[in-house]
Amino acid sequence: MPDSLDFDATMTPQDIVATLSLTTERWYTIFNSSTTATLFHRESATSPDPTGRKNRVEAGSGCTIQHIDVPIWFWTDDPAGCPVLVTERPR
Repeated sequence: MPDSLDFDATMTPQDIVATLSLTTERWYTIFNSSTTATLFHRESATSPDPTGRKNRVEAGSGCTIQHIDVPIWFWTDDPAGCPVLVTERPR
């Protein structure tokens, strides 16, 4: 099983595909390690509007994503940031 990657979400959307060099066609578990911050994400060719529609991951919970050749943007509502663990799921 691969090691988890650390990602620090900010209030500005960041493309985790490019930042973490995620592999196309792979599944990843995303875990919001914060005890207070909400994590948001959205697939989009360009940086999304943080106030628009988005997926939500509450503090202390997670989700699964699949990278299919489109940037995946992550950001938080917390000015202090949000610690995130990203783990590739085994095939």
